[in-house]
Amino acid sequence: MPSFRRHPVTAFKLFSAAFIICFYLIYASFRDYFSPPPKIDRIEIASLQYEGWRGGGKADLGKAGIIRDAMRKAFASYQDRAWGKDEIRPISGGNVNNHNGWGAFLVESTSTLALMGLWDELREAVRYIIDKVDFTKTDELVDPSETIRRYLGAILSLVDMSDAGLISPEVIAHDDRNKLLGQAYTLAFKLRPSFDTNTGLPWPRVDFDTSVGTSLFTPKDGNPEEENIVTIPLSSASAPLLESRVLSRLTNDASYLEDATYAIVPLLWPSYNLSALPNHPDGLFPSPLNIDTSHPTAQGYSWDTNHLPFYTALLKSLLLSPHSRHAPTYRTTWLSATHALRWNLTSRSAASPTHATSHLYLSQRSGPHLLNEASHTSCAAPASLLLGGAALSRPDLIGLGQALLEGCHHVHASSPSGLAPDRWSWTPAGSERGDPAFEPSTKRAARQWELRAWWAVEERGGLRAGYVESLFVAWRVTGQARYRQWAWEAWEAVRARQEARYGFAALKDVMRGKATSSELGVVEQAMKQAGVELVDEQETEWMSRTLKFLWLLFGDVKVADLDMWVISEGGHLFRRTEPG
Repeated sequence: MPSFRRHPVTAFKLFSAAFIICFYLIYASFRDYFSPPPKIDRIEIASLQYEGWRGGGKADLGKAGIIRDAMRKAFASYQDRAWGKDEIRPISGGNVNNHNGWGAFLVESTSTLALMGLWDELREAVRYIIDKVDFTKTDELVDPSETIRRYLGAILSLVDMSDAGLISPEVIAHDDRNKLLGQAYTLAFKLRPSFDTNTGLPWPRVDFDTSVGTSLFTPKDGNPEEENIVTIPLSSASAPLLESRVLSRLTNDASYLEDATYAIVPLLWPSYNLSALPNHPDGLFPSPLNIDTSHPTAQGYSWDTNHLPFYTALLKSLLLSPHSRHAPTYRTTWLSATHALRWNLTSRSAASPTHATSHLYLSQRSGPHLLNEASHTSCAAPASLLLGGAALSRPDLIGLGQALLEGCHHVHASSPSGLAPDRWSWTPAGSERGDPAFEPSTKRAARQWELRAWWAVEERGGLRAGYVESLFVAWRVTGQARYRQWAWEAWEAVRARQEARYGFAALKDVMRGKATSSELGVVEQAMKQAGVELVDEQETEWMSRTLKFLWLLFGDVKVADLDMWVISEGGHLFRRTEPG
């Protein structure tokens, strides 16, 4: 019989040790593959649309047709006088490139054209996007947040709507669908340098010529400390969250979603003690942010212009993918922010000599100071509260959204033009929060407060998208007809005051009433006809959001069903592929 060694030689010992180490490394490499995935809380999403509409219907075809005709007119003017440019001037018929020259009007209009069934116009727009737009070239620095909202979202929505059968292959053939996705992929790739920061928070601009992130900041007096401080608003951190999720799904490339998720990690899991900030309202995030450290450079808190898109992106990401790994964090963060909104940002107006009713408004906060001032963007906050309240079965949030929407309606309905100014203020009721930060500073403002219990801070305005978006969501969630009526009243005010030869223009002063022709002199009539009351600008959100939401308010409730689609900040539809 062979003999066995009781004391192996050194070489055999080394061989055995190496074998064991190699086996462990192989096991460690594949351990996650064989292990079950981590358990994720299942988040149940309730039905969003009013349950009384199970069969669809409820269309007001007459009103929907009027809105559709306005869209057709606006697009025809653009085709005739500004084709391929970013915006058309609605009074003069001129045009301008102010969004990188890729045809912002044309691209952003596409999902509205598709919903309204304006197929000839949509074919021309798609052909231009595929054949003419070069997303690798521009003469300007590129704003990643705006570009994602305007361009990337619109193109991805076209692909999603095509895949869902909302757009016929006769309008967008399969080959054109793939070319559109290729355009989206190209643009997203060119935007990737925006994430090349220490924290993942995106650069405020990207230079497409050098493919590097950059800032518009100009240091003062050569101060090297100031030169290194680059900030972004809170909203920019979440800008790519929805679109990157959709792009990763459509291309099967997870890296885009990973970049977008990494960008909000410094906020959801901060490297500093957020609660230690003096006067910090628990649940809200300060803005702006230093992209190098992710720390705030000031303590501004709100659900308004530079903040609201962040909170809404968390909610809509939850709706898109309620079973994703970060969905529980998105839900918890959003709910905490709604609690903070209720107790730290809402403000009831005091009665004025001729207006006794108190209205609820969404104020802002700077450190310990409550700022009794709101912008038109604050009227989009009710949409988020109503949507989230319905999805998470929180009737208290639906009620809060309705109360804030009623305040926005009062501002619109009680102004002389029937339209809200870009910014307004009010006197808070009670003295528990100290003296108001703002009071009427002119005789005109004081008179406005006496009549309406609010006064205009910036008189310019018109029918902004945030207000009609909230009316649309309120109608779809509650089924209450008053929201349709409020929308129609606002539309009639726009048609009477803002319609111009080549589209719809902003009003210089919404606080001036409309005089009839018999009340105007010859010179005044000529000035009005020349557009003196109007501003020769028509923002692209008029087509991508305002007209879309108005049309959906009067169309069949099964179109853009909220149980099947999420509508992005830019007004574009994305499929809910993981229903609750």
